[in-house]
Amino acid sequence: MSQPSHKAPRVLLADDHAILLQGLRVLLKEANVEVVGEASDGYEAIRLSEKLAPDIAVLDICMPLLNGIDAAREIRKTSPKTKILLLTMHAEHQYVLAGLRVGVAGYVLKNNAVSSLLQAIDAASKGEFYLSPGEQRSPRRSDEHSGTRGPAIDRRRKKCKGDWSHFGDQHEDG
Repeated sequence: MSQPSHKAPRVLLADDHAILLQGLRVLLKEANVEVVGEASDGYEAIRLSEKLAPDIAVLDICMPLLNGIDAAREIRKTSPKTKILLLTMHAEHQYVLAGLRVGVAGYVLKNNAVSSLLQAIDAASKGEFYLSPGEQRSPRRSDEHSGTRGPAIDRRRKKCKGDWSHFGDQHEDG
């Protein structure tokens, strides 16, 4: 008697650290997750999402040329069936809230075990939301708003490139 076959989720990985991409590819393959593409910046992630139509895109927040939040926003527009997970070292609520505002399916901290990423991929595959165990607390009101501009994010961060001016904004006038 044969077991019912479960289709392996098709995943796009985007991170600017090659060693992380290589390690994730190996670990995900062992877990029966198909890595269909790898990107090293946000623009490449958008292009590959359109071309490859992955089930899930796993994006780092801080990538060169275009950050993961802005890439997620575009992927949601151009590839609406692709679920997006943010995989990042940033546990600050501002980043979590920014991800939620663009409609990501989950937020995974890099300091967690690979099992957290696998749980997030499984949840996203089922249409569920995943939040890393380190991010289970509720955001403080002061984290949530900074005047009328949305989350208080340091827009000058050199490590996280992209247009940070509209994080949390509901308008485009920066």
